[in-house]
This record gives sequence, C-alpha cells and structure tokens, in this order.
Amino acid sequence: MKEYKIVSVMDFLNVPPDKLDACLEELKGFLESVRAFQEMVKIAGELVGEPNAECVPIEFVWINDGKRDHTITVVPIELKPTPAPA
Repeated sequence: MKEYKIVSVMDFLNVPPDKLDACLEELKGFLESVRAFQEMVKIAGELVGEPNAECVPIEFVWINDGKRDHTITVVPIELKPTPAPA
C-alpha cells in the first residue's frame, strides 16, 4: 500500500497510470466532503460571531489500498478579522 501526497496537479504524475482512475474517484469523494465541511464551518462561524471562519484544504493524500474511504484532518488557522461595520 503506497501513499501519494497531492498538493499540485503535477503530483498526479506520481500516481501509476493504471491507478489514476481510482485516485481521481477518491479525490471526487474527498472534495464532496470538503464542500460539506466548509458549509458547516461557515454556519458554525456565523453562529459564534465569526462570519469569516473557513476551512481550506491544503493537500489530498491518496492511499492505494482499495478501501475508497477518506479522512479530513482539520488544523486550526488564524481567523481573518471581521471588518468593522461602516
């Protein structure tokens, strides 16, 4: 079982050609989860008075294990300051 760290489009060239479809299928599922998580972070931020709270994916690590699952690791980042009302 091998891991492939995807940070840029060029990193996909490290995935064996015969495994690329599987990798892209798992990337699609990962992105769907990230979108849902981003929406949840946005709503939670608004509820606690931080309307600029966001979740930004930094990398995708594909593990060639055939499990078709994924994990999202959340690392806190500094929140952007909320602009003062005019």
